[in-house]
Amino acid sequence: MKKIFVLLVLVNILLNGCDNKVVYPLAQVSDGTNGNVNALAVFNGNLIAGGSFTNAGNISASNIAQWNGSTWSAMASGLNNSVCSLIVFNGNLIAGCPNSGIFQWNGTKWTQLVVGKSNNYLFTIYNNNLVVGGGFDSIGGIKAANLAQWNGSVWSQIDTGSNDGFSSLATYNGVLVVAGSSLMMEGKSYNFIAKWNGVSWATLGTGIIYESDPVLFVNDTNIYMGGVSGFSILIDSNWNSVTVAANTMYTSNNITDFCLYNGNTLAVLYSSTLGPNTVGSSIIKCGETSFSYFESPLESVNGGINAMIQYQNNLIVGGGFSEVGNTSVLNIAQYNGTTWSPL
Repeated sequence: MKKIFVLLVLVNILLNGCDNKVVYPLAQVSDGTNGNVNALAVFNGNLIAGGSFTNAGNISASNIAQWNGSTWSAMASGLNNSVCSLIVFNGNLIAGCPNSGIFQWNGTKWTQLVVGKSNNYLFTIYNNNLVVGGGFDSIGGIKAANLAQWNGSVWSQIDTGSNDGFSSLATYNGVLVVAGSSLMMEGKSYNFIAKWNGVSWATLGTGIIYESDPVLFVNDTNIYMGGVSGFSILIDSNWNSVTVAANTMYTSNNITDFCLYNGNTLAVLYSSTLGPNTVGSSIIKCGETSFSYFESPLESVNGGINAMIQYQNNLIVGGGFSEVGNTSVLNIAQYNGTTWSPL
């Protein structure tokens, strides 16, 4: 039995090509995916899951698959490398694969937009262009320092780019917002976050306290930034910080993702020391000055959550885990407002 456990862990770690969160042994259920889910999107009424897997449910699917609310199906022959990011742009689905490039799905076939490698491909839409951030010096045949945009036919660099890669991109109040641990734009250093108005760069707000790979999220009216120890919300040009209080089961609190669900801004609280396990995640609700736990706090997920999204009134979470609460799942699960279940 011990040999089987070790083999399952090794298989899952090898499949995990986009993050370093530990993947737990496969649960004994037939649904879900047989490897990490790294990104989620909704396209043409279907839930899209991208990651590092070869099966979704009982069908073969190479790193990406679609769910219509009851069954999984493949998307042509899929993609040959791990998928780390997804976005819908100009009526097409865009997928980022750090080991091979950027791909476009029109509903029936895949087209490769970019050939190349990056430590990651981050997406947002700004001024009707697809904006891509990552760790690259060229993209689509042009020179670009870690930041570029695509109008649907032509690639161009945004200003002079950045000296380093980014951890997150967003669009907020008509400006492009970028975040990273070490930002240098036009020779000027920024404190983890900067905004671009189409002409020049500037600081976005004051009072930032996070310094390790901050993540951004924009809901209907506000912009949030998550990082070590908690999250901040921009209020009247000032970042109001909310510390997620330490619990005896946690030695670290790191916000790694956000989503909007039934009007609530949710965040993933990731820990590297949760109880007897090595990693775990909880979901919290974010307020302007406080937070609360969403459902089954502390031991809600026995691994890392990489992505969250609302689909057909359900909350979908994807990552590398085998249990949500007391429910066995395979790296992806849904919450209907009362209970968790596998997909």
